[in-house]
Amino acid sequence: MASGAFFDLNTALRLAPVITASATVTFVGNLQWIYELFTRAELAAKDKTFLPRWFNTAFWIGMPKVLGLVTASAIGAVLNIRSNPGDLKAKGAYAWYFYGAVLSAAHLLFIPAAVARTKEIAEDAKGDGQSVEEMKGWLRVNALRTLTVDTGAWICFVIATVKALGPA
Repeated sequence: MASGAFFDLNTALRLAPVITASATVTFVGNLQWIYELFTRAELAAKDKTFLPRWFNTAFWIGMPKVLGLVTASAIGAVLNIRSNPGDLKAKGAYAWYFYGAVLSAAHLLFIPAAVARTKEIAEDAKGDGQSVEEMKGWLRVNALRTLTVDTGAWICFVIATVKALGPA
């Protein structure tokens, strides 16, 4: 087994960032359309207190998952860069893993904006509907982050993986 005939650790290492980045883009993309449902007039008008209660719970359940995936992507890229930089540079994959790691870490730059919106949504205790407007703002931040740093990291990791696992 150690020969790599069944499981090649190097291949797994090269694939890890693209797998975790794929999961990140999928997860945050799903959040976008699921959370967007609560901004629809027919749902927002029915019960203005439901969104704050639901979102406060859902956000804090999902956040560790997203942060775990983003962290795994960045760490996986750094491990790739450190494991055999000469080979990655020769294949043109080194920079792609590096930029993917930077973009994965850049996801964290959006946390203050997301948490501020989350607090505003969750604290709509009066039920005056402001949480729906705050949710729209949160969705704009999520869409911007997903389309820039998350998708950018995924693209970098796809290119890095293809180059790293391709012929010399």
